[in-house]
Amino acid sequence: MFAALSCYWALGGTAGTETVSPAIVQLARVHDPWVEAALWLSTLLKVISGVVVLALIQPWGSRVPRWLLLLLAWGAGTLVFVHGGLYFVVGLLALSGAVHVETPLLVLRWYTFLC
Repeated sequence: MFAALSCYWALGGTAGTETVSPAIVQLARVHDPWVEAALWLSTLLKVISGVVVLALIQPWGSRVPRWLLLLLAWGAGTLVFVHGGLYFVVGLLALSGAVHVETPLLVLRWYTFLC
């Protein structure tokens, strides 16, 4: 489901864009090829991540070398932890007024507490 939203945006959809940085939304509206490429890459990575997670818990996952599954799972987990931690810390700093950002309050709260 998470990959479906990136795919939807890559195809030109706009629902839910209020949760994304306005600068990125503006680039997507002018069909910047780099933004479109990033959305398709994001879609692909999310689909692959879903397959890896399922391979960890489904019987068919035993066909994949265990070391590869664990490497992918730990690598992804580490990246998600760092990504979420950075957004949380920067968001708290911005919400407290310690740093200034031009991100709308809704988007700032979204990234601070949900990403």
